Order: sequence, then C-alpha cells, then structure tokens
Amino acid sequence: MSNKKTEKELLEKAEKIYHQYNEDRYPKAIELFKELLQQYPENIKGWAMLSTMQSANKDFDDALVSIDKAIQLDPKNIRITKQKSLLFSELNRLLYDGSKYFDERSDGFYEINTFKNKNEILEAYIRHLYTQIDNFPEQEDIHEVYEDIGTFLSNLGEYNDSIKVLKKAIEILDNSDEDFEDDLFNPYATINLSISKSYEKIGELDNALIFLDKAIEKDSENSYLLTHKAKLYDKKGDKKSKAEVYTMFLENTEIQYNKTKDIVYLFHKIEAYIDLQNVDKASFELSRIEKSEKSKNYLDTISEYKIKIENLKAG
Repeated sequence: MSNKKTEKELLEKAEKIYHQYNEDRYPKAIELFKELLQQYPENIKGWAMLSTMQSANKDFDDALVSIDKAIQLDPKNIRITKQKSLLFSELNRLLYDGSKYFDERSDGFYEINTFKNKNEILEAYIRHLYTQIDNFPEQEDIHEVYEDIGTFLSNLGEYNDSIKVLKKAIEILDNSDEDFEDDLFNPYATINLSISKSYEKIGELDNALIFLDKAIEKDSENSYLLTHKAKLYDKKGDKKSKAEVYTMFLENTEIQYNKTKDIVYLFHKIEAYIDLQNVDKASFELSRIEKSEKSKNYLDTISEYKIKIENLKAG
C-alpha cells in the first residue's frame, strides 16, 4: 500500500500551520506548501497561500513567483489577482536606499532581486492593475484601481497621464449609484486633490485650484485642503486671496477647537499665522496652548513652535 498522502491531506496539513497566527509558523508552512505543490503543482490555493507565507517571511521574490503561478492557473480569479495587488502594495510601502529595502514596521532590511529599483516596482504594479481592470471591468471598487494607478503615475513624474487616469476614476464615480456623503474618506475629495496636485506639478495653478475646490466641496472641514489652497494662491502671487482663505480656515479651526477643546486645532492656527508672518497672533495661540491642562502632552511640539516663532521674529 502506498504511503503517499492525498492532495487534500497535504493541503490540510499545511493550512493547519498557516492558521496558527504566530511568526514562527512561516518557515514550516512554506515547507509544507512546497511539499504539497511538488506533488500537486496545479493546486491553486496552495500557490496562493504559499505566496502569503513567503511575503510574511519577507521572501518577496519567491512570493511574486508563487502568486504568478496561482494566477497562471486561474487568471479569472479576482481574489488571487487582488492578492498580487496587495503584495505589490507591500513592496511599494518599503523604503529604498539604492541597494536594499527597509521596512519601518519590522525595522529590517531586505533584498528584492526581481526589480532593479523602486520605480520598477511601481511600473510593474501599474501594469498589474491595468490587467486587473481588463480582466475584471465590473468590479465594484474599480474606481479605486484607477485612483491607485493615477497616484503611482504621479509618483513616477508622469503627471499628464496621472490626470487622465484620475479623471477616469471620477467618471466612474459619477456613473455609479454609490453615495459617499457619510464616508470618513470621500473618494471624490481624495481623487480631486490628487488631480489638483498633478496640475500643480506641471505649473497649471488655475486648474490646480479648480480641482482643489472640488475636493473642498466634498470635505469642507479638512484643514489640510484649505491651507493647501492658501499656499496655491501664494504660488500664484495672489496675497489677497491667500489671506481670505486663511481667514476662513482660522474661523473654522476656532469653531472646531471650541467644539472639541482639542489643542491640535490651535497648533493648526499657529502654523497659519506663521505662514502669514503674523508673530503676535502666532504667539497668542501658543500662549493659549501653554495655559491648557493638556499642554504637558505636547511639550516637544510647543518647543518646536517656540523656535519657529523666534525665527519669524528674527526675520
């Protein structure tokens, strides 16, 4: 009688280790999935789960090979295709020093030989996302895929292409039945902001302002959007409009502070007054913070702003 284990038995054995949820399981799970796949190389689930374990173990080159094997066996499986997107997202998150990749979360350095540099990772990521769009054009979150592509194109300095793709994401949202009004992050706001930034990069400041206003329309309480609008007017040399935007921002920020008593809002006001070169108002807001019982939680930040204000005084 043969002692050869069945495909089901080998998969269950590997899955048992896979689901133990501790870092020590990675090498053992990898070994067991490889044993399964050596005997049953068309096991799609095995390749996908092996890729997950290899990625968790920071064996990124092997993880890419394994997920590609799974996709080759089942190219119309959206779950596996999205798993490769997640793997690319993990690679894109790593910092690159010119030779090795650094993971801030694990504080470790890793090599990735599949790509020469971070740009090659982004280019491969974009190609994969376009494949995802081609294979699954009806996926519910397809606007997010276009948004990701647009963001990565901008990161590569391809701003005009970025704008085209991001506008496609907006078009998809316009034609959907989804209501994002109650969402914490409104996609209209984030996508329009990205379009605005790409226009800013190519020097089209009027268009940058148009799309920034569209973002503000969907997220009017976002302090970053208003301060960025003020900085755009500053770039245009329009000091009057810059001051008007900051006046609106300062009024809104004071309202939020009075509602929440969160002194972070006062720091936002100081930053605005520093940009407006108003030493007296910046100093006044800092004194309000220092009088707060919560100031002890922000001693380092208070010291930093004291230096900024002193530098402003010194001219």
